[in-house]
Amino acid sequence: NHLYEGLVVLFTALLDQWAKYRYQPQEPAKAALLVIKVEEIGDYVLFRNYLQALKTNQQFQVDELHLLGNQAWRSLAEKFDKGVVDHFIWLKPKSFLKKPAYRLKTARKLRSRRYEAVIYPTYSRGFFIGDQLVKLAIGYQKIGFWNYQHTLSSLQATISNRYYSNLVETGYTPLYFEFDRIYVFFKSIIDAYTELRQSHS
Repeated sequence: NHLYEGLVVLFTALLDQWAKYRYQPQEPAKAALLVIKVEEIGDYVLFRNYLQALKTNQQFQVDELHLLGNQAWRSLAEKFDKGVVDHFIWLKPKSFLKKPAYRLKTARKLRSRRYEAVIYPTYSRGFFIGDQLVKLAIGYQKIGFWNYQHTLSSLQATISNRYYSNLVETGYTPLYFEFDRIYVFFKSIIDAYTELRQSHS
């Protein structure tokens, strides 16, 4: 099991390194944020209220918000959030894991431009998908949750923590509900506290 995991990590690392060399970003016309949220629909519903506050916050000073999301909830997101999200990138997680050609295609999309910040607001980070998407994307900042080894082994955490410029900690008090975790995450990176309070209510 450990041998197989090691071989997968090695192969994908080589593939991703080639993609990073092959696909160089173009200078974007407008500054943008990239939010990565590739988990199931329930996670999307919990975090989507923060998109507007994130986009308009003066800390980042961006013109556009881009969302890399799970293909499974594409129709829902495009119906309710197209007024906030300027550009959607859709991912089939299983294809990203198992099909090298699809992975390279995704890497090309992610590396087509440089973002002001790449944000992965998932408490239980996924090493093989979420963290790797953060690694492939190009951003001046890369922000995610500090992992408490709920989903990552110590080796995986050691490797993937290096992909981020800022890891948000939830503190010593355990937060058992994803709603509270998301609130703490966005509160820590957005200055518009009153706007967040409205989203949380």
